[in-house]
Amino acid sequence: MKDENQTMLSFSHAAVGYGEKTVLRDVSFQVKKGEYVALIGSNGTGKSTLIKCVSGLLPLNSGEIEICGKNSRKLKPKERARMVAVVPQSYYVDYDFTVEDIVMMGRIHTLIFAIVRARKTGKLQSVP
Repeated sequence: MKDENQTMLSFSHAAVGYGEKTVLRDVSFQVKKGEYVALIGSNGTGKSTLIKCVSGLLPLNSGEIEICGKNSRKLKPKERARMVAVVPQSYYVDYDFTVEDIVMMGRIHTLIFAIVRARKTGKLQSVP
């Protein structure tokens, strides 16, 4: 059983910017398992920048980010994708997909692996 107080996301003295302009400096906080977090702030205050750092799109200038206890700088893209998913606020899809459908598209390799494993163990006879 995993520790209910497990830290899922941790920023420690993180600083990041674009070119010469530092946008976030000395950011430190933790999010524990089961907690909900809202990023609230005016335009240009660094909310999207923070998300870009967690998702690996923008490297830190200094400090550390840990995701599930692992240093984010050492995570391979595939490993990070298993732990972090981002759905943009504005995302246009020209088809009738549900939110679940769109999220699963990013996880299709996991679903295929689960089906193959279930077939091999005899827990799945056929896939419709």
